[in-house]
Amino acid sequence: MNSIVCFLLLIFCFSYLNAQDIERVRILTKEVKILNLLNGIEFSKEQKESIKKSIKKIEDIEKDFEREMVEYVELLEVGLEKSIEILGDGKELPPSLTKNISTYNHTLIEMIREKEEKIFEVAGEVMNVLELQQVYQLENFIPCLIPPPGKTRVGQADNPEMIVKHLERIRNIPDDIYMINQEYLIDRIIKKEKQHSSILADFDEDVERVRLEQLLNKVRNMSDVDFALNKENLAEELKGKDHKRNSENEVLLKIRGFLLDPIVLKYI
Repeated sequence: MNSIVCFLLLIFCFSYLNAQDIERVRILTKEVKILNLLNGIEFSKEQKESIKKSIKKIEDIEKDFEREMVEYVELLEVGLEKSIEILGDGKELPPSLTKNISTYNHTLIEMIREKEEKIFEVAGEVMNVLELQQVYQLENFIPCLIPPPGKTRVGQADNPEMIVKHLERIRNIPDDIYMINQEYLIDRIIKKEKQHSSILADFDEDVERVRLEQLLNKVRNMSDVDFALNKENLAEELKGKDHKRNSENEVLLKIRGFLLDPIVLKYI
């Protein structure tokens, strides 16, 4: 029961955080994860220079993108405001307006895609200057706040015992409280899965949401004996090891998301 009370108190406390507080926590959390990565991999002077230049390239790509997208964001905003006004009066949207909104939205999506392609090209350049061992370390890097002991590992290794304890806590939540918070719990699991795998992998969030809902319901409905006999297998099932993974894409994503973050410039 204590764990349930703590869980509810945590939700209550977060409801009082404003957007600035949340953003500050997000930035600090990202910085800790980046430091865990940098402390776990040794880079040569030449590699550090390459990383610095690549970060500058990405900053230029981002600035160009922001400058070009302003016009389309403003046009889309005007179109959406008109839509709200018309729909609020119970009327149908004119074809010209729906066409414009679709065009602006599609243009923005294409601009984002092109920007990400350019950034991943830069990430690929960085990957090419890394040693095989460094690439291996990046591939196995799991962003976390508490790194495991030892200098040769970065990130937090899978811990079946922790996952089993998490499942036990879910089993102990009263039915009425679980029904209210089920979607929130599934969202948290999916968020962790996204952190631990590549967004370029074959990951269908809607399918995964259904899978997790069925799994958690199964876990909650099992007898104590059945759960005790199958808890390790359930922990493996929760980790979703059957997702397709592309190791090269994972490394590129981690280079893009962590190694080429401007925060890195403070430490190399």
